[in-house]
Amino acid sequence: MEKNPSKTFNKEVVENATICISNLGSVGGIAVNPLIIGEQCCHASIGKTRDLPASLNGQFSKQNVVDITLGCDHRVLDGASVARFALTWKQLS
Repeated sequence: MEKNPSKTFNKEVVENATICISNLGSVGGIAVNPLIIGEQCCHASIGKTRDLPASLNGQFSKQNVVDITLGCDHRVLDGASVARFALTWKQLS
């Protein structure tokens, strides 16, 4: 994995990537529709963590919530596999 030391975004940074992960939470973003660029098969974007009310076992409490959005090339990945991956990722939290 190579980092982007210049902290700039341009075509050359992502054009040969297989998977791209964008941390828009670091700039206060919540959610975005990630775009597949070039040869990528998946682009995941991670939003900022927010405290929201949530129900757990019938009780409401404040929970940390983060939006994670996946954009996938269906020529490479089928929707069922992506859904299983997303569910597994959710269960890790």
